[in-house]
Amino acid sequence: MPMTVSPAASLTSGRRLARNMLWNLTGQGLPLLAALVAIPLLISGAGLERFGILALSWVLIGYASLFDFGLGRALTQLVARRLGQDQVQEIPVLVWTALALMAGFGIIGCLMLLLFAPWLVTEVLEIPSILQDEALRAFQVVAFGIPVVTLATGLRGVLEAYQRFSVVAVVNGLLGAATFLGPLTVMLITDRLDALVGAILLARAIATIAYGFLCLRGSIGLRAPHVDIQAVRPLFGFGAWMTVTNVVGPIVDYLDRFIVAGLLSIAVVAFYSTPWDVVTRLLVIPAAISGVLFPAFAATFLTDRTRSTHLFATGVRYAFLVLAPVVLIVVSFAHEGLDWWLGPRFATESERVLQWLAVGVLMNSLARMPYALIQAAGRPDLTAKLHLLEVVPYLACVWWLVGTFGVTGAAVAWTLRVAVDTVLLFLIARRLLSGVGLPFGLSWWIGGGMMLVMVGVAFVSDPIVKSAICAVSLMLFGAASWRWLIEPDEVRRVRSYFKGMPSHAK
Repeated sequence: MPMTVSPAASLTSGRRLARNMLWNLTGQGLPLLAALVAIPLLISGAGLERFGILALSWVLIGYASLFDFGLGRALTQLVARRLGQDQVQEIPVLVWTALALMAGFGIIGCLMLLLFAPWLVTEVLEIPSILQDEALRAFQVVAFGIPVVTLATGLRGVLEAYQRFSVVAVVNGLLGAATFLGPLTVMLITDRLDALVGAILLARAIATIAYGFLCLRGSIGLRAPHVDIQAVRPLFGFGAWMTVTNVVGPIVDYLDRFIVAGLLSIAVVAFYSTPWDVVTRLLVIPAAISGVLFPAFAATFLTDRTRSTHLFATGVRYAFLVLAPVVLIVVSFAHEGLDWWLGPRFATESERVLQWLAVGVLMNSLARMPYALIQAAGRPDLTAKLHLLEVVPYLACVWWLVGTFGVTGAAVAWTLRVAVDTVLLFLIARRLLSGVGLPFGLSWWIGGGMMLVMVGVAFVSDPIVKSAICAVSLMLFGAASWRWLIEPDEVRRVRSYFKGMPSHAK
């Protein structure tokens, strides 16, 4: 009699998770390449003030996920949990009910932004009068895209719960690239902001249709729409706290740009948003890992706590191993990189911004794992309460630091907030995994050493000295990681692979 494999074991196998992480990373890495090409051309073609408004439009489009009221994340968690418990018959009703609710909330969000857009343009941002009409139309275009964004969140969440990251990666990668390349293409014809933003929303609409087609085409059983009021309670039981996170999270991530615009000027936003948009793209790596682990956590947390702990520790190690060397290079050569990419003015204005943000990105990459674990464990209330505690002190800190130190102050505030957030999330995750030890060992010492090197090299101006420090540090980091951070079975697999290469070549 053939051995049956449980859905949870199938969806959380090491080989499958590794393959999905690679797919997820590919899909999220493509937008980074597009941004590197498109941003300098957009700044040059549209000018700093128009580009600043375009950057704020990107923020509003990202913030549109607020109006799914946490149902997208709730859908992924609940579907993955039902897969882990072999209750697949409940999934279609759950999905259709969530999508109906999300469409309704998206329409409400559209109407709200249409109502408040004039006040946002004239009173909050104080956009120059010559650009106010364009900015208003651009924000109105964003408003009509809110229902599209909310539906895409739900449909993508279903595919991720089924670990179908290959198709998600293709759609998401093309969408992310179009976010930058779409406006760049339109700028060949016109530099009007509403047209540039319209290109972004067109790409979003196409991606939503693609997600829907993939859900209907798969074996998820969604062909017959069925909405049930009984499915609302479990969705909102999880989604209500996710709503708090979705409201507060983007505030602490994006409102600093609006504060910079209000206290300094709309043009100065570019000196902050450009390095922020680029360096935070490094988060595609931990996002690729945590995005795959989230449904795996949800499927195993109740039934196999030891497996969840192992996945959690592995995710943290991988994120640190990949990001720490990259961030060290960014911190070391921030001035030279900005000068080469955007010119001497950006190098002067944004060097410290980029360095501070890069350190924050490293800490935030580690925080992605406990964040995913806590929510997958069915405790989104904990992350929501943490965000609520942070928001007022953080905004006060941003206001004071921007007023005192200019645009660099916004980067300092963001990094300090991320550092506190990371520590607290790890403490919460450790408590949830009580009874199962976290196998980090010397990782904390290695991480602390890398942080000290980053702080030191930031004060070195000579490129040759920086190169020497960076090279020696990377060699020591590689040796320490091979000795203490990579597990013995992983070392054996790497060694066997390289030992087998000559024989295959013969």
